[in-house]
Amino acid sequence: MCLPILDNLRFLIVNFIVFGSIADYGQIRFNDVLDNWNFIYIEPYIYKTNILKRAIHDFHHSKEINIYFEIPFKKWWFNQYYDEKYANGKEKLCFIFEEYSKLPRNKEFIIYLKRKYPQAKFVFSFSNIIHDMNRLNYYKKHFDMIITFDKGDAEKYSIKYFPSYYSKIDIDRVVDTKSDIFFVGKNKERLSTILHVFEKFNQNGIVCDFNISEVNELDKKYESDIIYNRYLSYLNVLEKVNETNCILEVLKDGQTGTSLRSLEAIAYGKKLLTNNGTVINEPWYNPDFVSVFSNAEDIDLEFVRNSNVNIDYNYIQEISPKKLLQFIEDQFQN
Repeated sequence: MCLPILDNLRFLIVNFIVFGSIADYGQIRFNDVLDNWNFIYIEPYIYKTNILKRAIHDFHHSKEINIYFEIPFKKWWFNQYYDEKYANGKEKLCFIFEEYSKLPRNKEFIIYLKRKYPQAKFVFSFSNIIHDMNRLNYYKKHFDMIITFDKGDAEKYSIKYFPSYYSKIDIDRVVDTKSDIFFVGKNKERLSTILHVFEKFNQNGIVCDFNISEVNELDKKYESDIIYNRYLSYLNVLEKVNETNCILEVLKDGQTGTSLRSLEAIAYGKKLLTNNGTVINEPWYNPDFVSVFSNAEDIDLEFVRNSNVNIDYNYIQEISPKKLLQFIEDQFQN
C-alpha cells in the first residue's frame, strides 16, 4: 500500500527528520504528516522503562550544563538516536530540532550528523519566547535556520518567523459541557493574573475548570476550586477542551505569538478568551469566537456564558505542519 504524499507541496525530494519535543503533545502536533514516507518523527525518550539509562541520558543532555560545558562521552547514544535508513536513499535531508528536545544541546551529535550528511540542513524551532542570549547564540552557531512563533522575537533577533503549527486528532465528543471556561498552564510569573480572572468568574457564577502547575504552597488560593500541581497528560487536556464552552489563554508579558491554547480553539471549535491583544491581527480572528481582555475587569462575561454552536474558524488547514515543512523548503530554495 502506498503512503499518502503531502498535498500541494514541492519538497518530495527531501526527507524531513524531526527530533521531537519531550512534551507529550509534540507528536500530536505533527499528526498530519506522520504517515508520509518522507517524514520521520523521532521520539525524545529512547529509554522509557530503564530508569538508570534514562537518568544517565538526561544528565548527559542537561540544558543547564551543556550550554556552558560540554559533557563528554555522549557519542555512545548517537546510533540509538538516529538510524541511517531514515535517509531513505535521499541526498537532501532536513533535520528539525524542537526546543523541548534534548538533542539540540548535544553539540557533538549535531557535528556528527553534519559530517555524515554534509549537504543536510539543520533547523531549530523555538516554542517559547527567547530570554537566554547565550542559548540563542549557541543555536545561531550550529543551525542553518532558527524559527520562532513570536513576531517580536523574530524581528528583535533577526530569525525566521513562522506561526505555530498543530494537527487535530479525533477525540470523543460529549453531549453536555462540564465547564464554562477551561484553563491549564504553568505559573510562569502569571499566577496573579490567572487568580484575578478566576475571582471574576467565581463571583459571577461561571463554572471554571482551572489547572495550574508549578505553584508554591504559599501562593495557592481557592484550593477547593482550583487544581494545583497535578499532572495532566495532553490527552487529558484535550478531553477537558472537548468538555468546555471556552478556553482561557493567559500569555506572559511580552509574548505575542499564537499559543497552544489558540491552536486548540481553532482545531476543536472552541471560543477563546485571551489577553493577547495582537490576536485581532491574526487571519483566523473572529470577534464572534474570540474575546480579548487586558485585565479581569474587562472580561465579557456574556461571551463566556453563551453557548455557540458549530464554531468554525475555517483555518485548520493553515495551521497544519504541512505548512511548516513547505515554509522551510521555500526558505532554503530562496
